Amino acid sequence: MGVNAQARLAREQAPRSVAPAGTVAGLDGYSEWISAVHGGVAGALGCGRQLLPIGPWQGSGPDGHGPPRLRTELLGAVDELLASQALDPPQARLLVAAVTVAAAPPTARLCQLLLVYLGEPAVGRAAYILPAMVAGAVAPLGLRGQYRLLPGAAPSLEDAMRLEFRDGEGWSPAGLCGVVTSGSLEGAGLDADRHVAFALRLTMERVPGRH
Repeated sequence: MGVNAQARLAREQAPRSVAPAGTVAGLDGYSEWISAVHGGVAGALGCGRQLLPIGPWQGSGPDGHGPPRLRTELLGAVDELLASQALDPPQARLLVAAVTVAAAPPTARLCQLLLVYLGEPAVGRAAYILPAMVAGAVAPLGLRGQYRLLPGAAPSLEDAMRLEFRDGEGWSPAGLCGVVTSGSLEGAGLDADRHVAFALRLTMERVPGRH
């Protein structure tokens, strides 16, 4: 992302966001898409947002060491985003990261966007937050009524739902969402009794009209 694009993104965020800790770089052609999506989600949830730098490379060994390899799934960065908030947990904040991940064939690349809402527990909140995150993400893209949520699975999420968009006469999977596990919260240094987190991951090329 160039200097002008970064400045524009900062201006767009200023009314209701905290100062960004990093920028979304290396995703040419998707900057406006990214801004529209996390702006829509933050607006739907009524919270500030913070862009955080997440590297595309990760260690290949079981302990996180070894030759680095390109990420294939950005959901693995949920713990990294949460850990960045452990010293000064917000009352409510939308954490945003985007990165290019590996795809098949090995030379292919996909751009993924990860949104993590961190807030305080409340009765019935899960039933509201996840639908609001998805609705807020698709509304700026003109895709209301063109998506559905189905049961899914992800190691770091409970009550995971698969997000699919209408594609011609069928449906195409484009993302996952769910409640972040208490183990991930505790592992990131956050008290699971005082905080709750929800995650939404989108693969940009699989969203209608975004490729």
